[in-house]
Amino acid sequence: MSWYKSISGKLEKYLNSTGFHTIINILTVIDCICIIIILILEYVELSIIHNDFLEFQKTLRDENFKDINLLQKTLNVTLEQVKRTETTRPNFRLAHIILTVIILTILSLFIIEILTKLIFTPRIFIKRKFEILEAIVIIVSFGFDFTLLIGRDEILSIIGLATLIRLWRIGLILEEITARKHAEAQKEIHNLKLLKNEMHKQLTDLKQKLNQHSEEALI
Repeated sequence: MSWYKSISGKLEKYLNSTGFHTIINILTVIDCICIIIILILEYVELSIIHNDFLEFQKTLRDENFKDINLLQKTLNVTLEQVKRTETTRPNFRLAHIILTVIILTILSLFIIEILTKLIFTPRIFIKRKFEILEAIVIIVSFGFDFTLLIGRDEILSIIGLATLIRLWRIGLILEEITARKHAEAQKEIHNLKLLKNEMHKQLTDLKQKLNQHSEEALI
């Protein structure tokens, strides 16, 4: 199993590298931006529908319906107006699909990352408990977004807001990078102290030798 240990060591080194964490942060930000755009588009759609409803409500309130035939005629006219409005209303369906596909692609990469860690570096999940929570969040978010793609529903799409908690991953990664940089700085300081002590020792030895040579020269 030497090949397994070799791959595990290389992968662990790569997964803990600053470059890999930078890529993860960029993907996470893109992911969350897509979610925010989807929520904005759906808010716009719901606002348009709400305005159409208010217009219809105003029409019913302004008219004095004493005749049932007049009421039926007004309703038919209003329905025709609603149908015409639907044809001219902005359709964000394509944008929604594209953004959802981008989100699912990013989440798929995250899932591949999780599977890679489970296979080759499972001890990461033992050392860092947040990796388990992170994996759960990513898998649940993938399920939500896949559901939205195959069956879009305005109410269900609000679940997308919950996936914004993936932003916490950036904070954790930044915290981990900061901690590692701090550890590296402390190690460098320790090495500098050792070097300083060594140089001080060498300087002391040189002074002793210089004094010894001076005494011998005087004799």
